[in-house]
Amino acid sequence: MSGHIVVTDMSEAPHILRAVRVAMKEKFGLEHVTVQIEDEELRAEEAPSQI
Repeated sequence: MSGHIVVTDMSEAPHILRAVRVAMKEKFGLEHVTVQIEDEELRAEEAPSQI
């Protein structure tokens, strides 16, 4: 699985990444996830996408 997470405080990125990895494993059985963490400014630079 790969995805993006937008955070308000980049200093929290390691904690959030760990929580996402645990959640993906416990809820969906995913052992390998790739997550890009970005702030609002970086997110605004990307083209909108739909899921």
